[in-house]
Amino acid sequence: MRVVAALGGNALLERGERPEARVQEEHVHKAALALAPLAQAHRLVLTHGNGPQVGLLALANASAPSLRTPYPFDVLGAQTQGMIGYWLLQAMQNALPDTRVACLVSRTVVSAGDPAFGRPTKFVGPVYDKAEARALAAGCCSTPGPSSSALAAVGRLWCGTRPGCCTGPRRSWTRT
Repeated sequence: MRVVAALGGNALLERGERPEARVQEEHVHKAALALAPLAQAHRLVLTHGNGPQVGLLALANASAPSLRTPYPFDVLGAQTQGMIGYWLLQAMQNALPDTRVACLVSRTVVSAGDPAFGRPTKFVGPVYDKAEARALAAGCCSTPGPSSSALAAVGRLWCGTRPGCCTGPRRSWTRT
């Protein structure tokens, strides 16, 4: 039987953890050990989220002095899919040395007119407390949304209207 298991991006990098490769690889290793019996008994297909990883890469991208414009989100998504896929491949291959493992990079096509773009709910990258969110918003051209204990940027991280910002749509905020 074919079984599909999904690992969320937050399963690889828990809120509050340092976003270092070693930390994420440890989580992947633990997941692989837990999934190995399932893979031995069935044809296992793994999928994963990458919101925290894309956000981290986007922040690094936005502040890279060698870039005039940051890489687009779809490219950052592909980069993080490759990275996480590689970690999963390595961990599963180590857990099951006699099993063939493969990694694929995928693409999702969405309609630019989808009304969900006007009401984002899934954040990308780090979560900020109210003080951090307001400080970040003051350094750019956006304002955090409704009062909340934690706010997160969604969509592009910087808007391009002040020095140090990249070009792109305004930042919007969502409660977490």
